[in-house]
Amino acid sequence: MRSRRSGREGLAVVLLGPVFGVGFAALLLGEGLSVWHAVGLVAVIAGTALGALSLG
Repeated sequence: MRSRRSGREGLAVVLLGPVFGVGFAALLLGEGLSVWHAVGLVAVIAGTALGALSLG
């Protein structure tokens, strides 16, 4: 059975999950962040937020 997150906890997961993922990947690969990383991060966060809202 899946547990459902709600309220601020769910919002934090939606917003912070991709941020930590991109940061960790850049650190692990040793590459600098560019504008394209920011564009991709915004797209991932927007898509994740839309998906979370449609379930809700």
